[in-house]
Amino acid sequence: MVVAAREIPDSNLSSISSAHPDAATNWVDLLLDRSVHRQHSPVYTFLENGEDAAETINYGEFCDRVLALAARLRLHCAPRDRVLLLYPPCIDYMVGFFACLCADLVAVPLFPPRSAKHNLRIEAIARDCRPQVALYSSRRQAHRHAAIAEQPALAAMQFICSDDVALGEAAQWAHPGVGADAIAFLQYTSGSTGLPKGVMVSHANLLHNQRMLQASYQTSQDTALVSWLPIYHDMGLIAKMLASVWLGSHAVFMTPAVFLQRPFRWLQAISRYRGYLSGGPNFAFDLCVDKVTEAQREELDLSSWKVAFSGAEPIRLGSLERFARAFAPCGFERRALMPCYGLAEGTLMVSGGTAGQPLISKYVDKAELTHRRIADAAGRAGQPIVACGHTHADLGQDVRIVDEVSHRTCEAGTVGEVWVKGPSVAQGYWGRVEQSLEVFDAHVAESGEGGFMRTGDLGFIADGQLYITGRIKDVIIVRGSNHYPQDLEATVESTDPAINAAGVAAFGFRDECSDEERVCIVAEIARTSLRKVDMPALVQAIRRRVLETHEIVVSDVVLIRPSSLPKSSSGKVQRSLCRELYLANELALAYGQAPGDESMPRYAPAPAAARVAVAENG
Repeated sequence: MVVAAREIPDSNLSSISSAHPDAATNWVDLLLDRSVHRQHSPVYTFLENGEDAAETINYGEFCDRVLALAARLRLHCAPRDRVLLLYPPCIDYMVGFFACLCADLVAVPLFPPRSAKHNLRIEAIARDCRPQVALYSSRRQAHRHAAIAEQPALAAMQFICSDDVALGEAAQWAHPGVGADAIAFLQYTSGSTGLPKGVMVSHANLLHNQRMLQASYQTSQDTALVSWLPIYHDMGLIAKMLASVWLGSHAVFMTPAVFLQRPFRWLQAISRYRGYLSGGPNFAFDLCVDKVTEAQREELDLSSWKVAFSGAEPIRLGSLERFARAFAPCGFERRALMPCYGLAEGTLMVSGGTAGQPLISKYVDKAELTHRRIADAAGRAGQPIVACGHTHADLGQDVRIVDEVSHRTCEAGTVGEVWVKGPSVAQGYWGRVEQSLEVFDAHVAESGEGGFMRTGDLGFIADGQLYITGRIKDVIIVRGSNHYPQDLEATVESTDPAINAAGVAAFGFRDECSDEERVCIVAEIARTSLRKVDMPALVQAIRRRVLETHEIVVSDVVLIRPSSLPKSSSGKVQRSLCRELYLANELALAYGQAPGDESMPRYAPAPAAARVAVAENG
């Protein structure tokens, strides 16, 4: 039993329950309640190799460890100091995160340090938020401690090993009296260019977003959550790891690496632990279809999986339908598929469906879409776009479609920028007042209404459903028509099995000589095809397919080596960074030529700069 929790006179233990967490105003009181009312129930199970349970911890044990570490942190930090979390995926990560909340400190979730070059992003974040302490675990990371200490911005910090904290230190913990508006953590964006920005997410933001997640997913304390997503990224942290505490339920998780090595492990965990909620980016569903064998499918029972959410990258109807067909014999139901839309600036979820409702999509006229107009296409002949659910107006969230230049509300049937206002919208960017005002306090021109957050994403609303068509900065304009890169990328992927799933980037660039917009395609070659595919023929096939499908003449096609396409920590293709590497001739070429190089296409090894760029961005 957590004695410290029962000794806090101002905690809300009497007013919060697992069935009604809405009474919580901060995550400290919510955790204390769980430690009493769900004391012996499991909160986390970690599958270190993706198959065997390396550790399971119940709510009482978890709270003991959290309060002990929180007490230690208060000896080294003042309220609202920043703390870097440098753990690999493990239960220690969540102990460290909640310890920050229980000490009124600002957690900064990051990936574990690797090499000195890999730590450049960590160092940039440390310079931005100026942390007082970094937390790590000696059991998993002692050999990496020296690498990170070599960075000037990090060497001056205090490093606390959570393994060295005794449970008895929990007796020294005192309730910090944290308010709902206090910053809980900084979610650093994985932007492709420039310095990363820390989104300030408050206790209240997190609590409201959990209400939206629960409204969509229809979860309870009896629903098991299964995850392979990175804990340091908002989708894994908020939708899985924090959701389990909000619900008083059980989360089973593994590392992204073991999932990628053997995708069957994800589905096996759902089957074994009777997972109700699990999901990930579009590529994860494709990977399972491609890599899980018939014999493995016969071992699976996916009938408990009622919410299979998809987000973080463009959602493809074909991918979801392929997955539903492939795993229907395993008990998976198509109606479990739930596309969602969200971003760090909105804490996480902006829109989502409702558990048990059918997948919704539209086929729109491709020509009209290039002019930002939505017109239904006959049958399935048009461009498929998947609905990302309703916008939770019932929970106080206001979503508008606004022209990004005039700031006037778009007419129905028109594509514009998605603007969001509500309790889940974060507090701004850490230390960036001007950027925060620009992004988080936009005003609608005709009414003067303010306080909207500009997402930078394009979309439209039809029949109460939000549809996302692309990002403003990624739109390719050819002869006055707008083309969305994800549409071109899907076309290229379908050209040949030698092209990796989710391994294509399409982008435009201005030719300085002709002052014309050029279109470039960068595609990863699958490792198994690297030595046997006819690359010149594949390049021509890609050009032909894009021309036939989109009426676009591709200026350049570059084939790159496996796993070298720049992506964010959530699996999003970083098109801007890919464009930069292309123009600097720093892509990991398998076949192609440098911009402006009139010599014959060449084979080349992966340049170090490209490998570092990929590593630094997860």
